[in-house]
Amino acid sequence: MKTITVEELRERLSSGSPLQIIDVREAYERDICCLNSEHIPLGDLLNQLHKLRKDIPVVLHCKGGDRAKAAVAALYQNHEFDNVYNLEGGIMAWAERIDPLMEKY
Repeated sequence: MKTITVEELRERLSSGSPLQIIDVREAYERDICCLNSEHIPLGDLLNQLHKLRKDIPVVLHCKGGDRAKAAVAALYQNHEFDNVYNLEGGIMAWAERIDPLMEKY
């Protein structure tokens, strides 16, 4: 399974590298804090596969990484997405190590 750290994500965002970021958390979680990302809740992901790019890296994230990790594994194993990455530690790692002003929950 492919993963990306929050530091690597920050580098890619800063460099302007093309990538798609998908937040798989629930709407109420996204209301608390969010990255500049698209929102496809985990429960809707399989019905929204057409929204996932196959030509650039796709980073999935959740709160701590477990839901996104499961989604990345399923996308790779069952739907032939080899360009999907799990954001290690999720948005809470981003809040702790990149943006300490971001609200945590």
